[in-house]
Amino acid sequence: MTTALGIDPGYATCGLALLRSEGQRWEATALETLRTPSGQPLAARLHVVWARVHEIMVSIDGPPDLLAVEAQARAQAGHRERGTTSDEAVAVREVTGLLRALAWQYGVPLVEIEPATWRACLGLPRTADKAQVKRAVLARIGPWPGRLSEHAADAAAVALAGARVAPTEKWRTGGRSR
Repeated sequence: MTTALGIDPGYATCGLALLRSEGQRWEATALETLRTPSGQPLAARLHVVWARVHEIMVSIDGPPDLLAVEAQARAQAGHRERGTTSDEAVAVREVTGLLRALAWQYGVPLVEIEPATWRACLGLPRTADKAQVKRAVLARIGPWPGRLSEHAADAAAVALAGARVAPTEKWRTGGRSR
């Protein structure tokens, strides 16, 4: 069994997807959007993200085999076009740094996946909207009970792409003996 934890990083909302595979078929064991309380200091919001990702990593039989995170470099470059501030863009980058530290703590390889890459891995055009992403994700992981948020769908897409593009020998063992 192979597990991949995909994350659509954010400090206000953070998409999380824990996927498991036996062979080519993936299924989701967790698809969620973590929301942190507005008005709290960034450190408190980062702690909420750290605590939930840590909880997921220790709740399964050993840590996941791979941590895949949506790359934010290009997304942050266009922060003005999306109406976000550079402070918000930096805060999202801090979430990625936090995830790097968690991956290191557990000996799990981390791969950053550009949005264009995960869309291509799903067979979607770069301009695919959120509804198309959700449909493509559900086509690969099967039905999901309840509502699938756009953040969780993005996280699942990142996990699927991460598992596809990561060098197999490197991420299956994560640099640790099993």
